[in-house]
Amino acid sequence: SELLVIEIFAGTARLSKTAREAGFQVLPIDKSSSRATQIFVASYDVTVPEQLDALQELLETEAQRILAVHLAPACGTASRAREKKLKSFAKRGFKIPGPLRSTEKPLGLDGLQGLDKIRTESANLVYSATAVLVRKCLELNILCSLENPANSLFWFFPEISELLDLGFKVSFHNCMHGGNRNKLTTWWSTKDVFSELAVLCDAGHTHAKWNPTPVGNSLSFPTAEEAAYPFLLCKRLVAILVL
Repeated sequence: SELLVIEIFAGTARLSKTAREAGFQVLPIDKSSSRATQIFVASYDVTVPEQLDALQELLETEAQRILAVHLAPACGTASRAREKKLKSFAKRGFKIPGPLRSTEKPLGLDGLQGLDKIRTESANLVYSATAVLVRKCLELNILCSLENPANSLFWFFPEISELLDLGFKVSFHNCMHGGNRNKLTTWWSTKDVFSELAVLCDAGHTHAKWNPTPVGNSLSFPTAEEAAYPFLLCKRLVAILVL
């Protein structure tokens, strides 16, 4: 009951809720609590240097009782889904999101302008802060994990890619852990404790479709739905932490 699980970029905070049900103290953290219900979410904006410093101080202060820290920065600007042409929707007048990064240009494509440039630069600050927090956990010998889609360009971001050899990586399809789609997820951690999650789709079930849905003049992409972890995955993650 004294052990603490910290979930940064918590979103719906499902992982924190599951850990709380298992008897742990939890601290979900995000810039906004709008996606979470029935749980307190501490407000930190890691792109603000003073708040990033405060979060590092929190890790130092609580290090002796922190069981795990998990970070799942949004992959929006790093999503490979942006590379899809979606010509049928384009012909109907829908605005199709274009790629903002590439493996060769993980910090952002040349010539980005307007909102695309702002979003990419803001995400870069988040990714840099993520690397700072992971390095702090390494320094304090705290179990720390990172999650993003396996094909996300997040993994090519220089400060993140430099970390990968310092830990352990597993990949799995979400549908094998209670998800509705065959999303291939990569889970990286500072200690080799999540290897049992590594299972790929056995094609023994059906999947929800990845097709975008028209909403007014815009398109709604199912990738947003996949950001929240399946409940079964959360239970399996917490079971690993208990062991």
